[in-house]
Amino acid sequence: MCLGPEWDAAGTTGSQSANDAMKSSVEHSSKGSLPTVFRRRDPVVQSGGGRLVVRGGCGLSALRILRIARILRIVVAAALLVALAACSRVNATRDFNHGVQYFNDRNFDASVRSFERASEVLEGPAIRYNLALARLASLRGSKASEDSKARARRFESALTAVVAARALAKPSDPMLAKLGYIEGSIHALAGDHEAARSAFAKSLASESGFRPTLKALLKLDPASESAVGRLVLATVAVEPLKLESKPDDTIAR
Repeated sequence: MCLGPEWDAAGTTGSQSANDAMKSSVEHSSKGSLPTVFRRRDPVVQSGGGRLVVRGGCGLSALRILRIARILRIVVAAALLVALAACSRVNATRDFNHGVQYFNDRNFDASVRSFERASEVLEGPAIRYNLALARLASLRGSKASEDSKARARRFESALTAVVAARALAKPSDPMLAKLGYIEGSIHALAGDHEAARSAFAKSLASESGFRPTLKALLKLDPASESAVGRLVLATVAVEPLKLESKPDDTIAR
């Protein structure tokens, strides 16, 4: 409720109305005294009864002020969260695109780092698949003199990306054949041929004629194909796996 300005006059109380003050002023003036000078009070903040009262101004409940402040804090915090999420999404998409570019330039280590940063924000089979393929390419290009423990951690990280991508992919996704090939190739590099055969079998179960897997399995076990099959696979050019060009729309939790 907005309170009107209060006026005070010399010789009157603060509760005296302006009309009474004017009347008193006129009486003093008629007696020859100087007219009383009226002055407007400055707003005075007073508290009482759980309310903040501004004399000469507008009064607001203290609880209402607190509620308004709390709502403003919530609104500002929500706006900041939305802005941060949008910014994170933009940065993750940029890292994803950089990872694709690095991979095409055969800078596989840089590609892995870019996809790892993107995977902290983006979640879906595409980013996990790209990360697994980049890690496989990085392992293939690594030096044999690399520290054995560090190399073992890299194999484990590559397999982890395969498992994560497979868990997010749909049962009918063609990516499953590629993931089986990547998993088998990782095991073959590590020298675990039995695990490699098992992974290649998963790939062929998803797509029986997947040529990269057939050629990898033939290289691992030449007796797995007939003479004609070996000849066909040896003469057919198989393109290397390609990355997914676009990230998934899912945001990591």
